[in-house]
Amino acid sequence: MANAQNLVPNADPRSDWEGEVFETMFPVKSTLDIDSCSVTVGEETGKANAASIFLRKGFVILRGALSADQVDELQETCKKLYGSVGRLDPEGQGNRNPGRYSFGAITPSGQCLHLRAFLHLLQVDFIHEILGQIYQVNVNSKGPVISGTESGYLVHAAGGDFCTGATWEFQKLHSDMRPAQPLKGKGFGKFANSPIHSKSSPPLISANFVIQELTPWNGAMRIIPWSEMYDYCGSNLLQPAPELEEEYWHRKNWLKSKIFPLKPGDCILRDIRVWHGGCPNLSGEPRFLPSMEVCSRAYHCYLKETQPDSRKARAALPLKLYEGLDAAGKSLTVHLVTDGKQDVDLHIEDYTWLKRASELTSPPRDCYDMSLYKFMKDNHHEIIMMLQALHREGAERGFVNPSELLALQSLHPKLYAMASEWFATQAPEGVGVRAKQNRWNSRRCDQGRWTARRA
Repeated sequence: MANAQNLVPNADPRSDWEGEVFETMFPVKSTLDIDSCSVTVGEETGKANAASIFLRKGFVILRGALSADQVDELQETCKKLYGSVGRLDPEGQGNRNPGRYSFGAITPSGQCLHLRAFLHLLQVDFIHEILGQIYQVNVNSKGPVISGTESGYLVHAAGGDFCTGATWEFQKLHSDMRPAQPLKGKGFGKFANSPIHSKSSPPLISANFVIQELTPWNGAMRIIPWSEMYDYCGSNLLQPAPELEEEYWHRKNWLKSKIFPLKPGDCILRDIRVWHGGCPNLSGEPRFLPSMEVCSRAYHCYLKETQPDSRKARAALPLKLYEGLDAAGKSLTVHLVTDGKQDVDLHIEDYTWLKRASELTSPPRDCYDMSLYKFMKDNHHEIIMMLQALHREGAERGFVNPSELLALQSLHPKLYAMASEWFATQAPEGVGVRAKQNRWNSRRCDQGRWTARRA
């Protein structure tokens, strides 16, 4: 195990600010009350509770949505895509912010429906039962029972996002549908008559699936409930989300409103209009969050009329894979299936079928600068990697050895206290990790080119 004595510099005038860096960027306890947002799949009252939480907060956490085999298959698929992207973008420029990528934006089809593992995300019965309650339709083995052209929902996309294990910065809080005005309940200009403004009828819902444990160190998403959005906006319900610097100085608790800890197989079901943002990941390991998106039937009809050539309107589900879906899956994706003769039909399970390198990356969408970053140091990356490695070893063995953290106590008391608190809460029966130096180094080597210092 790497010795913390070698990673933390001697105290200097910036030591308090270094503590601020760790407390802000890698808090060991979220300011979000995770338990009050969570429902366990299979609970007798789970569906009704989940729908209620979702409509009240704008999101809900579903514990145990995927099986272990499904998680393993998705991990393998995401790792292969990650490797292919790394060969085309070795500097980690990203297509959202540095080190951040949308899965859908890396493929020529704009979707990941040609990869079998992603089809698991379309067929989680418990999620469709919750969606049925949100959209007020009945769901049976053949899919949603539609009572008119404006009710119900359809699968819109399969994709998600990932970030490298050397992603230093926060992503600005944002809505994934910026023209929507759910707090106001009505829009303006060309979007005035668009069915995207009703808070009680989401135009798009994303189901983000957790396929690796989310910890303080590896870039869990942060999210802001409806009630806090209202509080921030006050009388100006058209107020946009704050810039990062404003968030740091005036809503610092939001930077810590992270959705962790979560286990592999959990799911975050969220209205895409709720403010959310990416967080730093210096764990040395990529963080994947594959997803399924569903849209209201009203929004689907609206897109067909106004954006018939959009990326998400293309046939992207190969006919061969469509035929393997159950009846409910077919009813929800019939508008996405090909005729069997499209390019995507030739690339089933092809993890190298990506956009050209020149099209794969894009400039940052928003400013991601913060004054806090100037107090970050190169060795902070190695410190966080060490803590993530300790956590991984602890999860495997069931205990972590507190002595591994003692070197931090005199040199970085705040970080020592934070890390000790985290490991204590994760292993109430006793902790102990004997992570070996060579195993830790091998994990560093596995990340290769994407662990370089930020630009």
